[in-house]
Amino acid sequence: MSHIFASATGNSVLESWMISCSACYNKELGVFAEVMNSHVDEYTAMWGQDVADITLKGMERIQNLKLTKEEMAIFRAMCITSTDREFHIEAKAQLEEVNWRYVQCLRYLTYKKGMNFERRFSQIINAVLCMREGCEMFSNLAIIKPNVWPELRENPIAYEVFFT
Repeated sequence: MSHIFASATGNSVLESWMISCSACYNKELGVFAEVMNSHVDEYTAMWGQDVADITLKGMERIQNLKLTKEEMAIFRAMCITSTDREFHIEAKAQLEEVNWRYVQCLRYLTYKKGMNFERRFSQIINAVLCMREGCEMFSNLAIIKPNVWPELRENPIAYEVFFT
């Protein structure tokens, strides 16, 4: 089963990485800390207004959810094992089972916090879709914009995301 997860991770590592970066975004100051170490203006100049807008919108949605560590872990795992990616039929069935378990864990956590599961799950899925749209735009642009390749090579994680 580990080969299934390796394949899934390869398809969605950018999404998971951007979700974790959302915690490092400060809207008031317009900066990304830690991994990206840049200002929103620099990010926009490199990737364009459309990519910046959708990425920042997704990061804000994730921040507004105020996810616990457990919810964030489930959220990232669900992105990595998403069954809407291209997998063998056998892998899809196994990943659907894994994702169902993640949903049940999330259901338990929301129940434990006294929250409405359907509402919370809907908010999380909306954030996932926003981040996915931004990540697709981001990765497509990175491949066709050779002027950003030197910056990507300086960051091993980003380089691996785009060129492996």
